[in-house]
Amino acid sequence: MAINIPKYWHKVEYKQGKDSVVVNGWSHNSQTEAVEKAEKKAKKVFDMIMSDKKPDSYEYFQTPIREEIVENIYHDGKVVSVISRNRYGALVLNTENVFFADRDFKPFCAGGFINAIKLMFNPKKKKELIEMQIKDEISAVIEWGKRNPGHPFRLYRTFAGLRLIFTGKLYDPKDEGTLDLLDSLGSDPMYIKLTKNQSCFRARMTPKPWRIKCDRPPHRFPYLNEKEYTAHMKWLEDYSNKSRNYKICTLIGGADNALEISEIKKIVDLHDRMASVKDEMPLA
Repeated sequence: MAINIPKYWHKVEYKQGKDSVVVNGWSHNSQTEAVEKAEKKAKKVFDMIMSDKKPDSYEYFQTPIREEIVENIYHDGKVVSVISRNRYGALVLNTENVFFADRDFKPFCAGGFINAIKLMFNPKKKKELIEMQIKDEISAVIEWGKRNPGHPFRLYRTFAGLRLIFTGKLYDPKDEGTLDLLDSLGSDPMYIKLTKNQSCFRARMTPKPWRIKCDRPPHRFPYLNEKEYTAHMKWLEDYSNKSRNYKICTLIGGADNALEISEIKKIVDLHDRMASVKDEMPLA
């Protein structure tokens, strides 16, 4: 099993007269194959659009993630993790067998219209209630851990929720038991589907642009021409500079869990360094 993020991508624009379509081709094997796939796919999609048929090739979970591979992480001579850049420019750590699980905090509920109105005029009280709710959700995850001692983890707080890294053993991201664990933790159903389809676990390592007053990337990978690439690199410089002032998560529990499996230790150390876990900076 390998992480399903293709190394090679190619974007092509197919034109006939004033009509055109832009599509992407990909390959795990070579750039030549990616180009051939893109050109073949472009004509097929163009013909379908011209005949008023709906292309079925854009189903999110039927194609690999379209992300640029920034770095491969090796352990014992094999790739165990891939660092990629996602659609809005953040770096993502993709791991083959080290289990990551994110869980967003539930939206705050004031408990009725009247209470909501009262809290509008009492922001301090609202903040206290939100923090109480967050503490309850952290406690719920800790209790989950007590009920499942066979799955020890490190627990982190993120900007909008919690992150777990399981430290006791390696996991198969396509195994139904693994997916059931994600579901029991309250993970996003889309993340659960993506975990299975891409054969990996994912964790964002740098801020979402809008949280650090940065625009979204002007173009998505792969780039159609030099102009798009140059615009992307200019955006990346701004994003990277602003990212340095923020962290992704803070460790709040599980530091005493032994990292006895060397692959897990390597990934945890990499995660904590990239996410600036120990630094005193705001979360983003």
